[in-house]
Amino acid sequence: MEPRDAVRRRIFVADLGLKVEISAGVIQKVMYDQTSRSLLWAIAPLITAEGLRAKSSVVWLKELALPTSKFRVARSKQSRGGWLINLLYGKTTVEILET
Repeated sequence: MEPRDAVRRRIFVADLGLKVEISAGVIQKVMYDQTSRSLLWAIAPLITAEGLRAKSSVVWLKELALPTSKFRVARSKQSRGGWLINLLYGKTTVEILET
């Protein structure tokens, strides 16, 4: 699936009750695994070659469904109320896991 918002910075997965938003860059593609209840998605630093390149992005997760569901971004550290993703080397893959 792909993000449907105009700036390609937000996704919502109804099965998880999870809203994901990024501070910079664009979400290119999202894969949802129902069995593991996880998301794997690609984030790129810009939309076009002429655009500004983001060096990093913060991923904010908002659980809207069950208060017992908690999610985290694999292999990243917390920053600015979310999870910091490095975009220095261009496109990267981000994995969101249920804890």
